[in-house]
Amino acid sequence: MAPRFKLRAPTEYQNDSVHGSGMIWDISASGARIENVTSVVDPGATIALRSSFFPGSFDVQIKGDVVRHTRSGFAVQFVELEAPQIDFLRTILPVFPPTLVET
Repeated sequence: MAPRFKLRAPTEYQNDSVHGSGMIWDISASGARIENVTSVVDPGATIALRSSFFPGSFDVQIKGDVVRHTRSGFAVQFVELEAPQIDFLRTILPVFPPTLVET
């Protein structure tokens, strides 16, 4: 299991049937929890997440499979990551404090 980090970053997500926004609440190199969502996405759906992790930074787009619902959102497991995306996540995540998260 990859270590998780606290990150509060606005994100948008979409697929062919839904478009919404929320906040990345915690993140690892393998997935993220999205809370305060405007549209619910069912487990099993694949979505594209787009987020800027720092104010003024470029947007990062990552695909993820929704794996479960949470209190006010859902959790995704990243899929189809390319080497630059993996490198980016491994570089920026240690900047944020580690967190214990609910399962």
